[in-house]
Amino acid sequence: MSIFGKAKGAAKYVFVTIPAGVLGVNTLRQNNQTIKALYDTLTNPLCPHCSGGVMRMQGAQEGDNTAMAYTWACTKCDFMLLGGRDKDTVIPTLMAIREEQSLSVFDGLSAQERASVVKSHTLSSRIFLGAAVVFFLGFCWMLLQGSSLLLSINWAALALCMFVLFLKKSYRAWQVENGVLYVKGAFKSWFNNEKWFR
Repeated sequence: MSIFGKAKGAAKYVFVTIPAGVLGVNTLRQNNQTIKALYDTLTNPLCPHCSGGVMRMQGAQEGDNTAMAYTWACTKCDFMLLGGRDKDTVIPTLMAIREEQSLSVFDGLSAQERASVVKSHTLSSRIFLGAAVVFFLGFCWMLLQGSSLLLSINWAALALCMFVLFLKKSYRAWQVENGVLYVKGAFKSWFNNEKWFR
């Protein structure tokens, strides 16, 4: 390496690398990469094989079919799948696998086991509805007491979240009771025509 190259490297180290380390730029960059990895974990589809890991793109395969040139692998088990670079290319296949597994388990349930699942979803829906009412009353109470709107909105957001979970569990109970799994438009029909509270 020439003297000019060494001087340039030393100058970069003194005027760029050291100040960046002192100001915490490197730490921010590493934390940013960690947050991105966590976000990818949250947004990537679940593994249909173990239901504990998520599918992440591992790398490209050699071949002529560029639409299916990437390997998607589970982070916890050995399940692998070929797909495109975008996760939307593997989601339909993963959903079809999960639907088939769910339907095979559902078809194997006896009437007593189905009733038990319905009862479990019904109990959960009532608990979530009770929590939604409590959080909503807390929101109203805080507004009447003159608390800050920002703090009160947190209670309203929790009430809305609990209400959504109540609807979900009530819908699941109706699905299991009537055997309506993975039927397009079933939620809309339930939402418009059936009882929400079970």
